[in-house]
Amino acid sequence: MSAGSDLLRNRNPNAVLGPFDGRVGAVVQIGAEAFFVTTNVDYIPAMPSVKTPHEVFLRADMRYGTDDPTLWPQPFSQKFCHFAAIPQREARPDLEIMWWNPERTDFISGSSLTSRLGRLSRRKLSLFQELTSKISTRTTSNRDKLGGAWEFVRNVGKSMQKAMLRLESLPSNFEHMVLTVLTVQRFYLELEGLFDYMLVYKPHMEDFDPCATIPDVARCLGTFTSESEIAQGFYSAALPFWLYRPLAFFGPENILAIVTPLEPPPIIDQPALPDHQVVYNGNSTDGKILAMAAVTVNAPWYRDPFKDGEAGLAPLGLPTHPPQQHATSSRPSAAPAPGPSKALGNTKSAQKFHPYHRPPKASGSKQSQPARPSRNKFEKFDAAEMPRYLSLWSRALGAVETAGIVTRSTNPVDKHYVLPEPALLASPELPARRQQFIHHWVLLKDVFHYRIGAQETPLCLSSQEWHDVLEARLDPSVRRNARTAKACTIDSIIGAALQQFSIDPAGFPPACDTYPTYTVEQAREIIWDISETNFRFELMALDKRASMHTREDEVSRCFPGGMLLGIPREHTQQGVASPDVEQHHRYIHRIALLMLDWRTDWYRPSAIDREFLNKVHWSTDEMLDLEWAVARYYTESFFEFFGRACVLPMGL
Repeated sequence: MSAGSDLLRNRNPNAVLGPFDGRVGAVVQIGAEAFFVTTNVDYIPAMPSVKTPHEVFLRADMRYGTDDPTLWPQPFSQKFCHFAAIPQREARPDLEIMWWNPERTDFISGSSLTSRLGRLSRRKLSLFQELTSKISTRTTSNRDKLGGAWEFVRNVGKSMQKAMLRLESLPSNFEHMVLTVLTVQRFYLELEGLFDYMLVYKPHMEDFDPCATIPDVARCLGTFTSESEIAQGFYSAALPFWLYRPLAFFGPENILAIVTPLEPPPIIDQPALPDHQVVYNGNSTDGKILAMAAVTVNAPWYRDPFKDGEAGLAPLGLPTHPPQQHATSSRPSAAPAPGPSKALGNTKSAQKFHPYHRPPKASGSKQSQPARPSRNKFEKFDAAEMPRYLSLWSRALGAVETAGIVTRSTNPVDKHYVLPEPALLASPELPARRQQFIHHWVLLKDVFHYRIGAQETPLCLSSQEWHDVLEARLDPSVRRNARTAKACTIDSIIGAALQQFSIDPAGFPPACDTYPTYTVEQAREIIWDISETNFRFELMALDKRASMHTREDEVSRCFPGGMLLGIPREHTQQGVASPDVEQHHRYIHRIALLMLDWRTDWYRPSAIDREFLNKVHWSTDEMLDLEWAVARYYTESFFEFFGRACVLPMGL
């Protein structure tokens, strides 16, 4: 009699099956030893390796084959027991998008110039947004029920939300887009399993009753185990399990049928890359899940664009301005005089640290044509294409004290910008050049957004470098003057991104007769996006320096949608720029809460006080006083840490 058929010697279809019996059974070989498997369902999946170490790596379909705990049952893990409660794909057609494999047709690229850069189609993205929004709400509403598991659930949810932000915001190549989609799917399915395991199945495991009627087994992934206690718990909760034991120990178990273990669907064994990276080598379920999660979580999302400038910061000191002079939060009745136009002392110190001061040429020096005066970046720039300035913020920027002030930064990177300084696109005198600048930005926008999410340095560019980009001066071979060296620098900064996406600088810009015409309204919207993106990154960087903490989540709450890039058009009327008084105040209040932890030389206004911010009911005057205090403290602090005018939030 074969070992397989011998498993049927106790067969009794009329008996109630217990946790150690089997609706079906099989004999499997694990290493040199034979085992028999019993289960509470009518199938047995092929067992993953439980004793023999093996390599875990990303396949060409960007998945991990049978090692993927969201696609195939794994050996039981105490730490990751909830993966067994992930639903089977066939059982949840409403979640079909969470097992969907991205296709090229769902990769939407921008201009023909950047055809290899793109994003997930809006139709597919909306499906992910709907489901992730619902499960995030479920996370919040079940906090009390989750008890000690809440922190773990919250961290999984945050990982999912960060992946969604990448998917919504960052352009990428197709392969990176697929990886981000799979990351969202992985964390979403883990959350589904977590909720069902903790709230539905675990209570039944803890109240095991051998006389209770067991409901139909859930259509979930299940788990493999060699422990009888785990089998009893899963049996009681009606979760699939496969209990394997040495064949020599087979005794009174009642097995109704013998089956052949199911092989998984066709699995792509070809690595994602020829020199594929092995993320884990072993046979520990915990080890491989942690390794796969680490690779996923470490995917680039945000990095401080001014990080290279932190090494040049002067140490924090005590406030140098008298509190009675600067602690006031009273709003101005008229626009104050702009900072750079205030009287400068004649001392060398005042000259050294004034960002716009140029010492007079020495007597007898070679005379030249008078230089065109530089634009005062602390003042509003009036142009039809510029978005709407927020009154209190523009006044606060004009009131920044620069005369004789020693800023903390000595690194030139701090004077640079994440994206072009907004007024650059509206500053050319000729309308045709303004149209040219705007069109060049539209063509290259995805390249620069991609750089923000990629691990390249440096990230920021100077005003002159951005000017060269907007003029399409990307090819040094066509420039035979003193500025050629600067052009080479630009090519070294963005050359890798241009090369990766097959953009030939020699063929850029396109012929002028191919340029579209941008209306004033379209130009404002484009410049608003640049301004808002700069503001969000600058607030993130300033908070990091002033508070000496990295707290991306708290800062992201100061922006509608929490995103730094790819900001939707509807956000032009939300957040700090919202015409709705209550919503406007809510975001100002969040920025003020951040400022409580800032350590600056400039005194914090009295309105930014914890007791004052704890108010529940605010009058209109109090809201305006707080906004003026926030705007003043922000603009002064930015100048203190970065030595230049900040980019303001604006509206449309």
